[in-house]
Amino acid sequence: MRQCKAGKKSITPIEFACGLTEFALLGTLAQRRYTMPVGGPPGEGPPAAGARQGLAWDSKAMKFTNDDAANSLVDTPYRKEWDYKV
Repeated sequence: MRQCKAGKKSITPIEFACGLTEFALLGTLAQRRYTMPVGGPPGEGPPAAGARQGLAWDSKAMKFTNDDAANSLVDTPYRKEWDYKV
């Protein structure tokens, strides 16, 4: 608020908050990916034992470099009634 209204330096820089938010959202996404079957659609149960792998995130490209199923969770399409691009 200080930074926006008065131009003063805030206690926590916005750059720190952006990175922290990305970190938290990636943790949530990794949990959702774990509940998906390997290479399958969401909602069909966890992957087979031993099939888990680490997720490699490219923050500049905003995508995973090693898991297409996890990438499908990054920017999910909106339902038609919630679409803001109408």
